[in-house]
Amino acid sequence: MMMILNLNLMMMCVYVCDHSSLTTEVPTIEHTYSKQSNSITMEFTEVGYILRAKSEVGDSFSETVVTSSPGTVLQLKAIH
Repeated sequence: MMMILNLNLMMMCVYVCDHSSLTTEVPTIEHTYSKQSNSITMEFTEVGYILRAKSEVGDSFSETVVTSSPGTVLQLKAIH
C-alpha cells in the first residue's frame, strides 16, 4: 500500500504482524496528517507495523516501528 502526499513523500506500511496468530496483514489507512514540516502521522486500524517514508526520487527514507495507532515518522527533511 502506497500513498503520495503533498509533502513530496511516499508513505507505505511495510508490514503488519498480529503476534497472536503470527500472520501478516495489510492495514487500512484511516487518516494521514502533518502538524510539523519534519514529521508525518498516519492512523491505521492495525496495531503493529513499520512505517516507511521515502522521497519520491528514492534517494532517502526513514523507518519507524509502531506498536499502536497513530504512528509518526520523525526527522523528515524538506525537499526544495
